[in-house]
Amino acid sequence: MCIRDRTYTGAPPSGVTFWYLIGNNIFWTYTGAPPSGVTYWRLDGSNIFWTYTGAPPSGVTYWYLNGSNIFWTYTGAPPSGVTNWYLSGNNIFWTYEGAPPSGVTNWRLDGNNIFWTYEGAPPSGVTYWYLIGSNIFWTYEGAPPSGVTYWYLNGSNINNINTNFSGNSNYTTFMISDWRIEKIGDTELIEILNSLKDRVGTMPSTITIGDYLNYANPPQAVIDAVEALKIAKNITTVTLSI
Repeated sequence: MCIRDRTYTGAPPSGVTFWYLIGNNIFWTYTGAPPSGVTYWRLDGSNIFWTYTGAPPSGVTYWYLNGSNIFWTYTGAPPSGVTNWYLSGNNIFWTYEGAPPSGVTNWRLDGNNIFWTYEGAPPSGVTYWYLIGSNIFWTYEGAPPSGVTYWYLNGSNINNINTNFSGNSNYTTFMISDWRIEKIGDTELIEILNSLKDRVGTMPSTITIGDYLNYANPPQAVIDAVEALKIAKNITTVTLSI
C-alpha cells in the first residue's frame, strides 16, 4: 500500500506486505508492530507518528525510517534478507554489534541514538553507504566496494584506513569528513587525490576530504594534486578540512 495524502489513526491491514508512506501530508498515528508478513516498510514524513519496540518482521527486505516522530526501539540484527536499511531520526533507538546482512546495497545510519559497532568491510554489493554520528563505531582498513556511488562518512568514531579510491563506479556523492581516528598527512592525502584522479568512474562536482592535518596550509604538492584531480574529473570544489 502506497499512501501520499491521508489522515489515519490505527494499524495497517493485517495482510499488508508493502507499506509506503511518504510526504508531510500523511497524518498517520499508530503504536504497535508492523503486520507479520511485511517485506517493505517505509515511513518518511514529519506527521507520521509511529511507536514500536521490537524487531522488524523476519521477512523484511526494505526498512526505511525517516522522521523525528518515529519512535522505534530495537536491539539486534537486521533481518537476514535486508537489502535496504535506512535509519534517520533522533528517536530511533537501535543498537547492534555486527556486520550488515550480506545482500545489503543501501546502508544509512543517521541519528544520535543509533549505536552500531562493526569491524570489517561493507557488503560487496553496496552502492550507498552513509554513516553519520558519534555512536557509529566502524573500523575498516580497505577501499569502498567497487560499485559504490554514494560514500558519506562523518563520525568521530569512524576509522576507515584507506588511501585507494580507484574504481569505475560513478560517484554522485563523495564526502569523507570525520572518517579517520588518526589524521592524515600530506603523503596520504596525495595518494587519495591521485587515486580519485586516476579512477575510471566519474565524480560529483563537489567533494570533501577531512581529517587532514595541513588543511589550512597545504604544501604545493597537495595544491598541485588537487588541481590535477579537478581538471581530470571536472570537479568544481575540493574541500579539505580537519
